[in-house]
Amino acid sequence: MISFQSVRHLAVETQAATLGHRRQKHRVIRLLNRRRLQLLFPLVLGAALLGPVSQATAKGGQVAWRIDLSKQGRVMTMTKGTGGTVLVIQEAQPLSIKGPVPLIVKAIDRRGRVSWTKTLLRNRNVNTCWAERPKVGDAVVLCGLGKSKRKANFRLWRIGAGGGKISTQPLRLPNLSVVGIVALPDKRLIIAGSRETKAGSGVSLPYVAVLGGNGRIERLQVLNNTVPITRTRRAYTAEDINDIAGGPSGGLAIVGTWKGSGPTDGPWNSGFVYRVPRVGDKITRLSFYRIGRSRLNAVLHRGDGGFIAVGSFRRSGRGAPNAWVVRLDKRNKVLWKHEIRMGSEPIWATTIAALPGGGFIVGGKGNVYAVGKAWVVAFDADGKEQWRWRSRSNTYSSVNNIVVPAPGMAVVSVSSFLVAIETK
Repeated sequence: MISFQSVRHLAVETQAATLGHRRQKHRVIRLLNRRRLQLLFPLVLGAALLGPVSQATAKGGQVAWRIDLSKQGRVMTMTKGTGGTVLVIQEAQPLSIKGPVPLIVKAIDRRGRVSWTKTLLRNRNVNTCWAERPKVGDAVVLCGLGKSKRKANFRLWRIGAGGGKISTQPLRLPNLSVVGIVALPDKRLIIAGSRETKAGSGVSLPYVAVLGGNGRIERLQVLNNTVPITRTRRAYTAEDINDIAGGPSGGLAIVGTWKGSGPTDGPWNSGFVYRVPRVGDKITRLSFYRIGRSRLNAVLHRGDGGFIAVGSFRRSGRGAPNAWVVRLDKRNKVLWKHEIRMGSEPIWATTIAALPGGGFIVGGKGNVYAVGKAWVVAFDADGKEQWRWRSRSNTYSSVNNIVVPAPGMAVVSVSSFLVAIETK
């Protein structure tokens, strides 16, 4: 017979065992939660530091990899390499280090790994760089070295496949500023920008020029002598050239912004397109002055001889601007125009690149007066939107370059990050 005291002791032991089991269970749960936090913390921290997070559809826009270059140096420009690589031109030291820094080029493969690195310039200040690879020939890099009356103010590099052969050439282009280049297969180079009418005058005119293989100007053509370029206390007008594009069979398009201010109408701006069959030929000019305040920042050549220009646009002096895309045929006739909206936030299109199959991809920035969000939108050949990607971090405000090294992937330079995005 079991006594009441025995039953009581058994109940107490059972209760203690149950309580101990619960404590042990809670201890295990706390340990598992701690392990989960230890595993998730690097991922959360990495996502917070890397910033751009894909907001994409199933057709494209997924992020393949990201590379943080903020501690390595400023990215100057990019272009297509060989074997599906991207050539990145960047400074070799971070911005926190003052003074001249080396300029390097590195090749990054489709998995985001550095294939090789070469030094282009040692201990020299570089203002800005442009890079392009023609369909035939070596990649071309042109960098501005600042104003100089006696020394060369530009330097040109030609980079062979795999970085095995790199040639360099100093250039002296007095009173010229460069905003874009077109590399030709015959080693000539077409440049566009502004030219001072007289050194130190502050009055500049847009131009396009051909540089020969020896680095000398073979031909220079001023694009506009009819629109007055004035600067007074009460009014001013000016033309800013922003980009140039050309096709292998000839034909150039130069885009920019005609802007000014007057005593009655206030500040205004209008995007324009210059079409030049060849340097020295007759020029045609198309302005979008009558349809609203607009800017054109980048241009892309199409296989049919036409072009696609991108920038910003708003119909009145008030309200947030939207990015827009303009399709032009070979006669400079507008085929269609599309606006890109991101809700009520003001956005600007800054760059454009071609996609396989006739499509194209446009990148831009958010609010220019505050910290904004970078964005990318892909279109098909008819201008129909396919997918879009946008960073969720406000610290990366602008898309600077887009390179499509191989089908199915686009590499985007977002401030000091490289982001590889799947295009299909």
